[in-house]
Amino acid sequence: MLIVPENRARPREREIELHYVVVSAKNRTGPPIFLLAGGPGQSAIVAASHGSPIFDTLRGGHDFVVLDQRGTGRSHPLDCHLYTDDASTLGEVFPLAAVRSCRDELAQSSDLNAYGSAAAADDINDLRHALGYDKILLYGGSYGTTEALVYIRRHGHTVAGALLEGVAPTFFRLPLPFPQGAQHALLDLTKACNNDSACHAAFPSFASEFQAMVNRSRAGMPVDYVNPSHEHVQGRITHAVFADRMRQAMYSQDTAAVVPFVIHQAYQGDTTPLGKLVVLLSRGINGS
Repeated sequence: MLIVPENRARPREREIELHYVVVSAKNRTGPPIFLLAGGPGQSAIVAASHGSPIFDTLRGGHDFVVLDQRGTGRSHPLDCHLYTDDASTLGEVFPLAAVRSCRDELAQSSDLNAYGSAAAADDINDLRHALGYDKILLYGGSYGTTEALVYIRRHGHTVAGALLEGVAPTFFRLPLPFPQGAQHALLDLTKACNNDSACHAAFPSFASEFQAMVNRSRAGMPVDYVNPSHEHVQGRITHAVFADRMRQAMYSQDTAAVVPFVIHQAYQGDTTPLGKLVVLLSRGINGS
């Protein structure tokens, strides 16, 4: 655990605890690799526990350092629970009243201005120094690339190299790039399905059915089923929720792979698989 000032401009005020894990190299041959999580909001420790190709390939010669960024995971988490139950995930992407309430509650015990990328980069440097490393390697994807770029800008003299996947430049203003990225991902999924004989045979009209569901979502799509906890989930999937959760589904091969089936079922009138997918993806952001 690393203890740092919450706000380095006022170092004598509140301190916060940052949690990290070091996986030591079997036979160190190079600088340590710091894994930077996405989001922002993802716990790096939880993400690393799921495994990574780079981890399997390079672990033998490099220490791996995984730090939960301030405000995430176990590092003074700033959690917002926006949805009261599964049905409440269907109507709004970010329920405004719940967001405001959470912000006000968090502000009572945290300086919310102190949880940006610059402060997080300084945390990484403090941890580097505390662990006795001279130079480090950075590895990140999505928002993790943004954090890496901020770190390089502030502490470039300590960086031996960086591997960045799916670069999100520091000038990005989220969520403005999301629609274009989602459209590209949808086109790629459509091509992949068309080029796969089994997928194309099962869902030959995926593109047109998806567009039809986009149009239907403008009026809201009714959902009515009983979840595994025996709770009745009833409501309407709004256009905004449909669009955003389909975007989220494209982030993972596992969830993207079920999209043609979910869309086909909804097109035929069975919205239960779509509702379950929306709820599943919404749980991923509830609390982060």
